[in-house]
Amino acid sequence: MIGDRTVPNRSGQSTRADLSLRELDRILRLDAGDGVIVVEAGVTIEAIRAATASIGLWCPPLRWLLASATIGAAVAGGQGKRSRAYGSVADHVLGLRFACPAVGIVKHGGAAIKNATGYNLSAIVAGSRGSFGVILEVILRLVPLPPLRQVATLSFATDDGLRTAMRELPAAKPGSDPNGATYLADAVEFSRSSESPGGTAVVEVEGIIENLVTGRLNELVGVGRDLGGLARPNVTDDQRISTDQVVYRSSISRQSINALLARLAAVASSDLNFRVAIEGTGGGIDLASASTGSESLRARLSDLGLPLPGVTSSVVEQR
Repeated sequence: MIGDRTVPNRSGQSTRADLSLRELDRILRLDAGDGVIVVEAGVTIEAIRAATASIGLWCPPLRWLLASATIGAAVAGGQGKRSRAYGSVADHVLGLRFACPAVGIVKHGGAAIKNATGYNLSAIVAGSRGSFGVILEVILRLVPLPPLRQVATLSFATDDGLRTAMRELPAAKPGSDPNGATYLADAVEFSRSSESPGGTAVVEVEGIIENLVTGRLNELVGVGRDLGGLARPNVTDDQRISTDQVVYRSSISRQSINALLARLAAVASSDLNFRVAIEGTGGGIDLASASTGSESLRARLSDLGLPLPGVTSSVVEQR
């Protein structure tokens, strides 16, 4: 986790304090029986993915984060877009150990699903961007890897087409049971660049029986094509954001997406270049900008009053 914050020095004047926890990079516990992993704050997302996959488990919200990002930054920044099936990174935090200036080292929660009474301090600290303390250690709940996970990518040439897809694809249900409780997509990520109209939709389907998973994906792609989408080659999670960009992340709700897109349209008409990615089934947003324009984008987002709490301190730096 790398971050910065303005703090008063001994003379009472504000000064910048830099903090790096990348040396806290140990995996302290990996338990397939309890379905948990205990890691220090500087452990990378890539290391967690590899460790959990070795025992047939994973932490699903981590799949949309950069491999080089650290778990401390992900939890403190509220990163990881939500999905209908799994929720956000914070939803998988069972406990934390963090340093609070007022009281010292605080430990909350544990490997059991319910291992604390009273206030859920871990939920308060997760997403607080360092307001309550510095995260040192994280306990994550893991779930079994899906036997099958299939992904397809669709492109939409116009903003109207993309907006329609954002409304229809997450809500699409099987033609055989249009009024049932089952949705075709387990997750849908929409992305748009400020440099061109339209955008893409990456749809995910999971399951146990291959022909059923393939059938759901094909039906979902058919819905996308009916909305004007064109099938495109898939890219890996890490290829969606380049390493020379800074990323602002926020776990906004689905209900906030339309208002957010309307405000982003004003930014898109300016000379700032950025990429926005939104999870359509659960909410959450990434804004990626070239490092050279990050300060201008940060100021513009603040001026527009976007619902991105703590946006100035949620930069993911590639170090």
